[in-house]
Amino acid sequence: MSLPILPTPLGPTTPPTGPPGQPTTTRNYLVIPLVLQPQMEVDVNGDWLSVLSYQADLDLTKVYVAFNFADNWLPLSAIGAGVYTPFERIYIRAEQSEVGKSLSIAIGGQARFYISSQGVTISNDLVGLARENTLAQIATSAAGIYAIASSNVNYPLNQLRWGYPVEPVWAYSAVSTGPLAAGTVLLSQPVSSGYNGYIWGYFLSENDPSGNVFLIQWVNGTTVYQQMVVMNGPGTINFISVKAINDGIPASPNTTMVVKILNAASTNALYMAGILYGQVP
Repeated sequence: MSLPILPTPLGPTTPPTGPPGQPTTTRNYLVIPLVLQPQMEVDVNGDWLSVLSYQADLDLTKVYVAFNFADNWLPLSAIGAGVYTPFERIYIRAEQSEVGKSLSIAIGGQARFYISSQGVTISNDLVGLARENTLAQIATSAAGIYAIASSNVNYPLNQLRWGYPVEPVWAYSAVSTGPLAAGTVLLSQPVSSGYNGYIWGYFLSENDPSGNVFLIQWVNGTTVYQQMVVMNGPGTINFISVKAINDGIPASPNTTMVVKILNAASTNALYMAGILYGQVP
């Protein structure tokens, strides 16, 4: 299935650079958490891909990636600190022994490059990326930039981006294995006293042959509200909005935001959920 992906709050992470008098360029990065299926398709533009993290027992030699078309498969174990190549779509394929295991990939954009016969090399780099840059260095750079923003203009910037003076964070569930009863809660996130809870996105993944219906629920006052996400088969959805999905009807203080399944889960089916949320006084 094809997965629409929206940028996460990670980018941009590299200061603008370029020759004097020329337009500046900024690097942006996107982190996508996945639960592996036999084959997955992600519609996203970029020119760099790397593995950010993965489940301890995942064998990267048995998980493969292809760019733009589902051919010329490259094992994830071979990409090292990252692969540079332009793409508008990526495919990820896992051998049966690795299906259901989790990993996160990072995607970057805006670099000039060429591909050599033995690997990938940056050519005429206009954005200040080292050829052997690691994801840890990128994360450090991002942390430093966000620390500066937080100490100086954090509230105005977040107010502009998210509509409230807050930087949303992700909360994820553990992977649950079927059979699971109808109405099973996959994720619970309490709202603190004196705060309202807002939800800007959700991550839903399952490999149940029959699919399922996910319910994202919260309580405003004494009324339970919910959004229903229908999945007709195995798949993953990663949704982010700049406007909270419960804007105007936030989760009240001392309540709990939850993600649950409407129907029973099949035996050995794997489920995982997450929400991008923030608390506003």
